Amino acid sequence: MINSVVLVGRVATDVTLRYTPNGQPVAQFRLAVDRPGRDKENRKTDFIPVVTWGKAAEAAARYLQKGRLAGVRGRLQIREYQDREGARRWATEVVGVTTFLPDGKRNGNGDQETAPAAEAAEPEANALPEVEATDELGDDEDVPF
Repeated sequence: MINSVVLVGRVATDVTLRYTPNGQPVAQFRLAVDRPGRDKENRKTDFIPVVTWGKAAEAAARYLQKGRLAGVRGRLQIREYQDREGARRWATEVVGVTTFLPDGKRNGNGDQETAPAAEAAEPEANALPEVEATDELGDDEDVPF
């Protein structure tokens, strides 16, 4: 199974950087991503919540500002929680593993500089396994379909 998301859009909200009780950085923001349409009147924009952890969270807080073009690579996550009245609610968000700035950043001198991509140090429970590609093909008996 694959759960992979790549988004490029404009940062729609200021980045909120917080720290968990054990000191792990976590940043949250929304990314405005256009949905294609036949013409400008039919285009829609989705405002997608993004959560990043570790170094990616600190980089997002440092380099991303509202209105900037930004990209996120990560996975889709759906959380269930109870609101203050006790009703069950669900939140869908992208857990960003990497954030990047496709448009670069202007420094105070007007020169363009590029922000480094930052890999997130996700909590161990959310760590993505590494898979090594091979050129070997297995027997047809191993194929499940």
